[in-house]
Amino acid sequence: MVTETTTQELTAQQPIPSYLIYETLNGRPLYRKGYKEVFAKQKTPGEIMGCRDLQAIIVSTLHAYIYNQANRKAYWIVTNEPG
Repeated sequence: MVTETTTQELTAQQPIPSYLIYETLNGRPLYRKGYKEVFAKQKTPGEIMGCRDLQAIIVSTLHAYIYNQANRKAYWIVTNEPG
């Protein structure tokens, strides 16, 4: 009689999707916190990536305030990387 093997042993290791990689440092990927839960389908990617819309609103509000208060001849007013 043939014994059954588990599917975990038979399946090859699946590659981690690029949207779960935060950045690459010295050629090694740095994964987002909670990527294992997304990979196990316990969470969605949006749940671990944070709120980019909220961040954009906060940065825009701070930029507008500082732009109106700072001496623009002496200082450059810049924001973080969009997107």
